[in-house]
Amino acid sequence: MKNIICVSGPHGAGKSTFIKNNYLDYFQFERDSIPNKNCKDKNERMLLFTKEYIMHTHNLKLLNKENIKIDRCAIDVLAYAIAMTNLGWITKETFEKINSSLKSSIKWLIENTKIIFIIPDLTTNIKQIEKRQKKTKIRKFEENDYNYLNEVRESFVALELLLRTRREFF
Repeated sequence: MKNIICVSGPHGAGKSTFIKNNYLDYFQFERDSIPNKNCKDKNERMLLFTKEYIMHTHNLKLLNKENIKIDRCAIDVLAYAIAMTNLGWITKETFEKINSSLKSSIKWLIENTKIIFIIPDLTTNIKQIEKRQKKTKIRKFEENDYNYLNEVRESFVALELLLRTRREFF
């Protein structure tokens, strides 16, 4: 049986660092298969992001490896979609499409993987992002918007609580 660990949390939380520091057999999917980085419309961008992570989950099912550790999964997409809906950045209609599309992927993840959430407090998260930005010069989607970062963080907190208490999202 496969042993799959998914590490979820907002950008800058330390997911990749956690995996690299704790597991030698780290596996990472190629993430640039869908060109969502160039999409300016946030509704379209989130729909593309959703498709990417549905494929990501499908590929996890097919992988012929015993131990798999990954950062990010379909649960992360849902957290970002919740945050962007709360901020009014995507429509409720887009959120419903995303939520509906992710149901089977998230159900499979819950039933077949161990999900670890890394959710630092907002101040720590901002410091980690600033440190990475100075070191790598990489700026990820909206990470200088602290309202967005807080909303994303709160979405992860809510999903983690829901997962711990009910073991199902829907």
